[in-house]
Amino acid sequence: MGNGLASTAHQDHRRQRLIMQPAFRHEHLRGYVSVMRQEITAAMESWHDGGCVDLVDEMFTLTTTIALRALFSSQLDPARAEVLRHAFDTFLRGI
Repeated sequence: MGNGLASTAHQDHRRQRLIMQPAFRHEHLRGYVSVMRQEITAAMESWHDGGCVDLVDEMFTLTTTIALRALFSSQLDPARAEVLRHAFDTFLRGI
């Protein structure tokens, strides 16, 4: 997985964590809640009474969609966001 935040050790981890920390400040979290609500509502609207839903797949899709939208909302159009979500899905399932 390389030298990323989740897989690196000691000094590199600390440096990367400090770089990421501002994204998790209280004022940013409010915006993430809005993204979460919108995506949860959209997901639930696609479910229908009497239908069958694979909750593992749905929750994984929901989680990746929320994470990518929260991180890249102003930079990605919907089509590119979907391509990135599928790539992220493949990456996470692979690790």
